[in-house]
Amino acid sequence: MKLLPYRAVNGEFFDGEYIKGLSFCKNNCNRNKCKDFYQGLNNRSPNCFYTCPYGMSVFLNADGSSFTGFRERESYDKSKAKCLNTTEVIYNPILDKSQFVKLIELSYSFDSKEIELLEKKSSVDSISHEVKQLNAQIKDKSNVILQTYKLDEENVALTNDDIRNLQEAIRTIYVSSAMISSRFSLYDYEKSPEVLRQGAQFECVVYKKFDKIRKIFRNYMNRQIPINIIGSSYVTINAYPSFELIPLLLIENAVKYSYDTPNAVDIVFEENSHLVISINSYSPYCSEEESKLIFEKGYRGKNAQRVSDGSGIGLYFVKMLCDLHNIAIVAESDKSRISSISGIAYAPFSIKLDIPNIISI
Repeated sequence: MKLLPYRAVNGEFFDGEYIKGLSFCKNNCNRNKCKDFYQGLNNRSPNCFYTCPYGMSVFLNADGSSFTGFRERESYDKSKAKCLNTTEVIYNPILDKSQFVKLIELSYSFDSKEIELLEKKSSVDSISHEVKQLNAQIKDKSNVILQTYKLDEENVALTNDDIRNLQEAIRTIYVSSAMISSRFSLYDYEKSPEVLRQGAQFECVVYKKFDKIRKIFRNYMNRQIPINIIGSSYVTINAYPSFELIPLLLIENAVKYSYDTPNAVDIVFEENSHLVISINSYSPYCSEEESKLIFEKGYRGKNAQRVSDGSGIGLYFVKMLCDLHNIAIVAESDKSRISSISGIAYAPFSIKLDIPNIISI
C-alpha cells in the first residue's frame, strides 16, 4: 500500500492512500517533458528528492520507480507549479523531508506486511486443501469398513481375511490422521515459528521413529510400494517432539512420488561419528538446480508437478525441522539413470540426513 502518488517502473501511475495524485500528473507522466524527466532519472542517485519540470517533488526509489506529484518543502518549486496546465487546486500538504521519508518507509513496510500476509494465506489455503482431502479419505475408508463388514450391526462374525483387510484399512486411516496432524503443525508454525520448540526435549531413538512410520505406511492408499529399512542404529539424539514429523513427511513424500513396483522406498542407516539416513526412491527426476530449490517454500520440480498434486510445503517444513535439530539435509537425483515413463523423466532420488550430535547407547 503506497501512501504517496506512485509511478511504477513501467510508467503506470497510482494514487496514494494518504496523498492523491494530481490529474495533470496522471495524464502527463508518460508524455513530453515528464517522460524525458523520468527517463533522465535512470542516471541519477536513488533515495533522493528531485523536482519535476512542473515543480512537484519526486523521490527516486532504488528499483527505478518513484513517488511523485507531492510537495516536499525543499524540492517543491511553487513558481514552476504555477505553469501547470490545469484548473485543479493543489490541496496536497507541504511537508518536511523527514515527514515524507517516514511516509515512504511506512509505504514499503505496508507492502512487506501485505506480501507476508498473502504468503501466509497461500500456505493456509494449501494446508486447508490437503486437510480436506485427507479427511475425505478417512471418511470414505471408514464408510467402506462399516458397509463392507456391517460393523454397525451387533454380533458380526469376521473371518481371518476380514481381520487382515481391516488392519490395512485402519492403517490407512491412521496414516491419514497422522498427516492431518502434521498439516495442523505446519499451520501452527505459520502462525508462530516457536511452536516447533514446544515441549521438553527427550532422548529420541531415531531408528524406532522411522521404523514406526515405515510400518504404518505399508500399502498406503493401496500403493504396492515396499518400504525397507537397510542397516540399523541404536543411537539417540536430543530432540523436540516435533522431530517425529521428519520421518512422517519424508516417507510420505517418497511413497507419494515413487513409481510403482518393482521399485521400493529404501531407508538406509549408516552410523559412524555421525548418523546418516538416506531415503531412496525411484521418483520424478530433479535437476541439480531443482534439487537446490526443493526445500524452498512452495517449490515443486517440473516432473513432480506432472505426477501428483502438492503444495510444495512438506519438504520446506522438513528443512525447518532439520535446522531446528542441527541436521544437514540434501536432495539429489542420479542423472546417469534417467528413464522416461509415460513422458515423465524418472531417476533414483535420494534425500540424505546427516545427524552430528548423536548419543551412543
